[in-house]
Amino acid sequence: MISRSITFAELEQWLLKLGFAASPTTGNHQVFKHQISGALVVLPDYPKQAWVDITHLVAVRRILLEYELLKEESFDLFVAKVPS
Repeated sequence: MISRSITFAELEQWLLKLGFAASPTTGNHQVFKHQISGALVVLPDYPKQAWVDITHLVAVRRILLEYELLKEESFDLFVAKVPS
């Protein structure tokens, strides 16, 4: 269960460690693409220290599980370990 607050900088760093790369975009969204699987994560253009909305954390979790990029408990451990 996702219950902690995560900043955009923390989430971005974690996505990059999982093999995602930021894709250049126009507009008010940030796109991360996983080159091997083709998975896309699209998020609002959060400031680095802004808290990521719980809805977006749930969406990221769903995408990572759908593309089998991590095990279910791994996301929960990430959320639990982030020092906020």
